[in-house]
Amino acid sequence: MFRKALSVLLAVIVFAAVIPVAYAVPYNQVDFNSFYVFGGPSHIVCTNKTCTEPVYCDYEITGLNLNGQSKISIRPYKGSTMLSNSPTNITNTTARLNIIYDTRPSKNNKLSMKASIPSTNTADYAIFSGHIWF
Repeated sequence: MFRKALSVLLAVIVFAAVIPVAYAVPYNQVDFNSFYVFGGPSHIVCTNKTCTEPVYCDYEITGLNLNGQSKISIRPYKGSTMLSNSPTNITNTTARLNIIYDTRPSKNNKLSMKASIPSTNTADYAIFSGHIWF
């Protein structure tokens, strides 16, 4: 009887601890596989994604081929407004990390992510795979 009550109590505590955290992180996930970023102007990785967390977005890089480039830079946008003051530079694969917004969007705003490489030569490219959560 004591063991069963203890199990139920533990389950309630875990549930109470996990649920608030689940609602505090971005959950609108975008997956991309072998996304090519060519030299020149920025490329749209994804667009028109609903904002679920107005303070930051998360990203995870699961595959990366810089192909001679020093980095891939990513930036979140709301319309034409960049939400972070500086781009996030990707130089290796990562676990789930976040980009803090300097300009805060509202929940349910439509957001996009752009990527670029340092080269202006349109024949140059880098490739990455991963996830973005808005």
